[in-house]
Amino acid sequence: MSACKCSTKKLNREPTPEQIQKRAARIRKRWSRRTEQRRRVGNRTQWIIPNIDLTELDCQLCCAS
Repeated sequence: MSACKCSTKKLNREPTPEQIQKRAARIRKRWSRRTEQRRRVGNRTQWIIPNIDLTELDCQLCCAS
């Protein structure tokens, strides 16, 4: 007996971009708000190096002495 060729074609077929988008949307609908925020791309808050105004620091050190 040989395997059915129709069933192997369906298993090996690549999904179309539209199918991928629909499937991804269904998965995202099940996410909690926290998971959605964690997985969001592009809107992440970046850590910024703290800036110190040295002129104010110099003045405070000078006046404190």
